[in-house]
Amino acid sequence: MSSTGSTSRKVEVDETTDITNRAQISVVLRYVNSNCEVKEAFLGCDDLSNDRRAQGISEYVLDVLQKYKCTEKLVAQTYDGAAVMASELNGV
Repeated sequence: MSSTGSTSRKVEVDETTDITNRAQISVVLRYVNSNCEVKEAFLGCDDLSNDRRAQGISEYVLDVLQKYKCTEKLVAQTYDGAAVMASELNGV
């Protein structure tokens, strides 16, 4: 991922609770490559049931971004609108 050649990146995070009441979180990276094409890369989907707090979600997302060397030039974040994700005071 670090060699995408993009000047900026956006991370998209979504959480859904499945039928067994497990919190599943997914992370997608969107970027523009050197040919000016918009690309998306699926970075991961994991069970986050043990820690649904903003801090736990933040740590998970940062770990995924660091794993793929995508922490630089991050210009936007998109969430599903849940309060724990988007809160000004305690959100991700």
